[in-house]
Amino acid sequence: MLVLVIGDLLLPYRALDLPAKFRKLLVPGKIQQVVCTGNVCDRQTLDYLRSLASEFHMVKGDYDEVSDLANLVLQYPPVRIGVVHGHQVIPAGDKAALASLARSMNVDVLLSGYTHQFEAYAYEGRFFINPGSATGAWSTEVPLPSAPTQAASTTSSQDTPEANKATETGKPVTSAPSEPVAPEPDPLEDGSEEMVLDIQGAVVVIYIYQLINNEVKVEKLEYRKPVETTDPAAEA
Repeated sequence: MLVLVIGDLLLPYRALDLPAKFRKLLVPGKIQQVVCTGNVCDRQTLDYLRSLASEFHMVKGDYDEVSDLANLVLQYPPVRIGVVHGHQVIPAGDKAALASLARSMNVDVLLSGYTHQFEAYAYEGRFFINPGSATGAWSTEVPLPSAPTQAASTTSSQDTPEANKATETGKPVTSAPSEPVAPEPDPLEDGSEEMVLDIQGAVVVIYIYQLINNEVKVEKLEYRKPVETTDPAAEA
């Protein structure tokens, strides 16, 4: 079973739209379930996510008004997957706090969001996944990168070699044609993330899609639930 895991879009408050390169990948009918970790905020986008698969599950984020579920448990025998937005976890994204929540929900895998940072790790015999933000929305939990100052990003024309040569000769200098410049990646979309779980019995293959420098990069991880074996001698 293929399951899209997506969350923290925060449209239109902290992002303008789901990246076009992600929309191109999300073709209705190719996945069986959509699981949202919350904070969609936009009805049109919510309807779009619902249209991608026959089953849609969502928990309530701290900015959502469309869902009343604080958490839910999905069963893919023998794997149990819990879903929570994560704003209830204190400190945010804390491993011990998430592990305590996973124990209380009795799940093998816990999906959570809120921090807008992708994570996937094993801890205390369980597996924890944060899909990040599908729109690259900024988070109050992670400081924004500082922008370069005008003085640092702008070079005076008087300091260039061409300008110095023109001053010495008194003649204008013609520059060589510049090479075509590739479009800059949208800083508001860069860092957008989503993932697809391929659930095959006790094995969950995790495909992580990340938008980096305007290109979609894909990584693959795997979680395998330990299978309990019965000792025939003990049953005799």
